[in-house]
Amino acid sequence: MRALNWQHALSVVTTLTWTAALSASACSGSSSGADGGFGGAGVGGSAATGGVGANPGTGGTISTGGTGGNTGGAPGTGGATADASTPCPAPADPTKSAICIELEPETISFDTQDPDLDGLGVLVVEVFDAPDPELPDGGSIAPLHQVTFGADGGQLDISTTIPPQRFDDLPSTVYVRATFVDASSSDSFPRPGVWLGGVDLNQGLERDARLLAVNLVRAEGRTVTVPLRALRRLEVEVSLGAGVVPVDDAQGPGSFLALSAAAPISGQVAFGVGESDCVDVSGGRTDVISGVVIGEGPYFLFSALDDFRIGGLPAPGAIVTLDLDDAGAGSVPSANRFSVPVGAYEHRLNVEYNRAMALGDAGAPPSFSCGPNDGGSFDGSPPDGGADADGDSSSADASADGSIDASPDGPGDGSIDVGLD
Repeated sequence: MRALNWQHALSVVTTLTWTAALSASACSGSSSGADGGFGGAGVGGSAATGGVGANPGTGGTISTGGTGGNTGGAPGTGGATADASTPCPAPADPTKSAICIELEPETISFDTQDPDLDGLGVLVVEVFDAPDPELPDGGSIAPLHQVTFGADGGQLDISTTIPPQRFDDLPSTVYVRATFVDASSSDSFPRPGVWLGGVDLNQGLERDARLLAVNLVRAEGRTVTVPLRALRRLEVEVSLGAGVVPVDDAQGPGSFLALSAAAPISGQVAFGVGESDCVDVSGGRTDVISGVVIGEGPYFLFSALDDFRIGGLPAPGAIVTLDLDDAGAGSVPSANRFSVPVGAYEHRLNVEYNRAMALGDAGAPPSFSCGPNDGGSFDGSPPDGGADADGDSSSADASADGSIDASPDGPGDGSIDVGLD
């Protein structure tokens, strides 16, 4: 089991291959190899919707011919590409294929007073011949076709109908990536206001998620609907619960994960992440950790404040939102269950830290306090922290059954492993 430290949690969305698309959206330009719109096409069916009592149904394939999606769970936040009802003209070369792409943004209430959440920005639609355009060396594969809306000073309104796009001269399998950036002046990622299409978010922000394959037929065209889902702003107001005595001064880097279940924490994939370089809940203060969340939940909010700025999630001596049963298995407190209001582009909730983790046999490291320049907004970069008491930058204590080991079994251990298999 590999430990999921906070640095990984922040970089996990980047592994969904959107970095290059964000760079493209910041550049001027229009279409590259696109045939443009192909007429007044209707869109496909709606994403899955259903009750609010079940675990998040974060996907929902769009049904063929514009019918509804599957029901059950909370409103879908991801979804695979699927056939739409509008015919797509055949390719010019009978040995090749063609694709017509209809984008379906989820319904969001925009904030016209906030340029990061007003629905105005740049949209990039790309077609690749590989599921992972990002290369290990930091480079990227050039798309077979690309079209850009909202560049050269004119922003696209994502709430309006997006013209369907046709691409010709394609192989039998392609991979579509659509990225909308609300307020293109910033290229930080992940951040609120970025919309993703072409990857299935059924299991949250997975580390190894790749673009979805679209199978085409030689000498034919295929029309597909690609859902666009927003990274919504999530602000978590944190404070120290009654009776909780911090090991240090209740100041340090803070982070949160939005999970689909209260337990086990270990092994879950996050549906929301956030961090702040320094959070101060000393002396009865409250502070805010900012981040992103996909969909509406319901979710369970796990948060940790690294009181000594050691590193790891959570670090020895950290203040956390955590319940432990008699066997030492951990869960997110039931009070931290939340849902994002339907259609909300941003949400704010309050949580209390209810436990201070033990330091372990290594004892207390030097105290840490927030300086005048600490803190800040969520911009996709990991918190500035040091190594833990074992000399590495993350906790690596894993239990095979997914339970939380809160007992020290080595120098500086006693941290909670929220790793991924």
